[in-house]
Amino acid sequence: MLIWFLALLAIIGVALAMGISLFFGEEIDYRQNDADILNYKIQNCLLNNEIDFSLEEDKIKEQFYSLCNLNQEVIEKKLLILLEVNNIEKLKSGRGDKTQCSLAEKNKNYPRCQTSLLNINQESITITTGSNQFKEDKFT
Repeated sequence: MLIWFLALLAIIGVALAMGISLFFGEEIDYRQNDADILNYKIQNCLLNNEIDFSLEEDKIKEQFYSLCNLNQEVIEKKLLILLEVNNIEKLKSGRGDKTQCSLAEKNKNYPRCQTSLLNINQESITITTGSNQFKEDKFT
């Protein structure tokens, strides 16, 4: 009977150890997913709404955030949005830049980025989005 009792304790101990290691284990990096989803939302917004890129950057930002229904405060702290119309930067919002995006594979702390190209009304719009939002930042 003692052997079965010890075997049962060992099974329970191993199950507890596995549960704790799964719960407190390695962090999951969602930055690339964040950048992809943000890029997708901006593409849909630009396709469905008309933004006047001939205005000055502050007016473009105001129009962009209201039409696309994005939270400017969150983007300024943790994300990156860069819009270029015909290779001319029209809107830059958030932290980081294209250089950090291109060096992301060499430094794990740089943002993960997504770039896409839209052609709307004979204008070529390059959308670059990035995310530097780590799991531990959610509660700070």
